Amino acid sequence: MAQRDVQNLYKNDGTYAKVGVHRPRNPDKSRLAAARWYDGEGRLLSDQFKTTRVFSDYGRSNYKYAQLNHYLLGAKQSYVLKADRGRAVHGDDVLGLDYWVERNFNTDEDTSIHRMAALATQYLHRYMDDPALARLHADAAAWRKARFDKLMLQDAYRALYGRLLMTPESQPTTREQSRMLVNYGLRARAQNGDAP
Repeated sequence: MAQRDVQNLYKNDGTYAKVGVHRPRNPDKSRLAAARWYDGEGRLLSDQFKTTRVFSDYGRSNYKYAQLNHYLLGAKQSYVLKADRGRAVHGDDVLGLDYWVERNFNTDEDTSIHRMAALATQYLHRYMDDPALARLHADAAAWRKARFDKLMLQDAYRALYGRLLMTPESQPTTREQSRMLVNYGLRARAQNGDAP
C-alpha cells in the first residue's frame, strides 16, 4: 500500500516506521540498504535521499511520471488554523505574518492537474457516497469552522487574520535586490569572522 507524506510517495514495506513531513521517518537500519528512492522522472536517487536529502537537483525536469505539489499556504482562514496548530517540524516556532509573506507567491500557474478533473470528480463522488466518509468530511469541515470562530475571539489570532487581510501577494525580489542582500550577508560574515 502506498503511503503519502506531505512531499513524497512511498510503498510502506516496513523500512520506515513513521510518516513525516518531508519523508518517512525512523528507518529500520537493517532494511535501509535495500531501499530505493526515485525522482519523478524514474531516475534512481543517491543514498542520501533515504535519510537526509529532500530536494531533487535544481534545474532539471522531474515531472515525467509524477508530480507532487506541496502548497505551503491556502486560504487565510486556513492559515489561522495552521498558526494555531504550529509548525510541523519546528513546534516552538510561532507562525506569524513573516511566514505568510515569505511564501505567498502567486507568480506561476500550473494547470496540468486540470486534465485529471473528471477522474477526480468521479472519486470524490464515490467517496461522498460512502456514508462514513461523508460524515467524517462534514465533521471535519464543521470542526474547522468552529475552531476558526473560537480563535477569532482571541486578540492574537484576530490580529493575525486582520494583518493577512491587509497583506497583498508577495513579489519576488529583483536580481539587483537579491544581489544587494547577498552582498550585505557576505559583508556580515566577513565582519563576524565567519568563513564564506
